[in-house]
Amino acid sequence: MASSLFLFCLLSDTREQIRSQKHKNLREAVSSSDDTLVQLLLDSIGPEREIIVNMAPGGANTLLFIASQNGSERIVQQLLEAGADGRAHAVTKYSPLYTAVHNGHSKVAATLLQRFPELVQQLTVERWLPFHAACINGHCPVVELLIKHVYPEELMSSFSPTKSPTSRDPSGELEWRLAFDPNTQDVTGQTALYVSCLLGNRQLVEMLLNWKVKCVRHSLDIDDGRELPAPSSNPLSPTNRRISFGIQSIMSRLSLGRDHGEGRDENTEMRCPLDLNVLCGAARETALLAAVRGGFLDVVTLLLQNGADPNVVARAVEDQNDPK
Repeated sequence: MASSLFLFCLLSDTREQIRSQKHKNLREAVSSSDDTLVQLLLDSIGPEREIIVNMAPGGANTLLFIASQNGSERIVQQLLEAGADGRAHAVTKYSPLYTAVHNGHSKVAATLLQRFPELVQQLTVERWLPFHAACINGHCPVVELLIKHVYPEELMSSFSPTKSPTSRDPSGELEWRLAFDPNTQDVTGQTALYVSCLLGNRQLVEMLLNWKVKCVRHSLDIDDGRELPAPSSNPLSPTNRRISFGIQSIMSRLSLGRDHGEGRDENTEMRCPLDLNVLCGAARETALLAAVRGGFLDVVTLLLQNGADPNVVARAVEDQNDPK
């Protein structure tokens, strides 16, 4: 019995050593961007190819990550065909898509988006999305890819513009659907737009401000099919909820019918999903203030033309709990 157990352990150790050696050879080929050698090694691995391709010994980055970082389009495709997955690093949370975007490899990023679209939502340890990485590094083609890619419906979430309690629109609330929140703030409180303005990247800022998504306006004065409560003295009462999308759709169709199929749906509009006035960074300032401080007049002009509020006052971190 003891000898059988010893033999089993010995065989297991030998198998692991063989796997490790095959992975090491493959890692060296991937790192050197030798796609011919990569294909030869993949063909020789055998039935354990998927296991070996996805190994990350000692907390190292995966082979797909390395190929994506290098922008090796052919090797990325070879690894995907061999069963490589899109896992992010266990510590940094950097994914293959993130590193491809960070380094401006738009073709690799497009391939990864098709295979692993959910990676567009992966936050790094710094709370950066791939969208942040593209903007921080000024990669306009990659930014365009991320905002124009058609994502599967199961990844889509609903977002609304940020408003103060006193600025509620009596005509209703806007809502749009995106695969990621473009107003996400990182650990330092910076948004992608803020960083773009901080760096004075006019071309990128213009692209971001020209980004438009379809928004639906939900009425606030009809309840979701439930009996409305007695009028409240509080005009912002949570009982005054939005109309259901189904009822709104019926109303829209009736309206269109009266116009013989012509005309525009008044409950929808196209608008930029970026919040121009959110306070960012340690200085707790807007993107406009950052552009002014940097002396980027062309960026300042773009922001003002697109509705940035010049009256928002910066609020330093140490003062954010000030009751004033």
